[in-house]
Amino acid sequence: MSTRKPVILWLVSVLLIGAVLSGCAAPATPQPTSTPEVVKVVPSNTPSPAPTNTRTVTQTLPPTASPTATVTPTPKPLDDFSQASFFTSGHLPDYRYFIAIELPDPIQGQYYAWVDDNREYPCEPNGEYPNRLYCTGALAGVDKTIDYSIREKDSDREVFSGDVYITNPFGW
Repeated sequence: MSTRKPVILWLVSVLLIGAVLSGCAAPATPQPTSTPEVVKVVPSNTPSPAPTNTRTVTQTLPPTASPTATVTPTPKPLDDFSQASFFTSGHLPDYRYFIAIELPDPIQGQYYAWVDDNREYPCEPNGEYPNRLYCTGALAGVDKTIDYSIREKDSDREVFSGDVYITNPFGW
């Protein structure tokens, strides 16, 4: 066993010295690579065409009348709905419903109501109360809120709008 120790020690020493020396060695120099030959192409001078005098005939169009916007005033509604307000609504026989709008002055124009985006209710002033507009039509539902708009009959212009909750009169 005693002869093996010096041999192993000598072998480890040689390996360590070799490792240290290989780390101190100069780096390998790269081998030069051949670069491709660059051929430079020089363009030859080609003369440009010389400008020539050429006459061009241009036709001038006569002036035409251009359309002008004509402002057509929108007729003022017969009734002033700026002070109008929802008055009442309710159920009628045969699954019908009404909405009443009140204005400060007696109603002069003709109107209809567009209800729940799909129903047209004709509207008329009440003979006893000429400043109230009553619009009646098929019941648009129960236990729900519906939108409505009052429109002029001739122009379809909206003059008043709102929403109303329809109660359930049937007790379901």
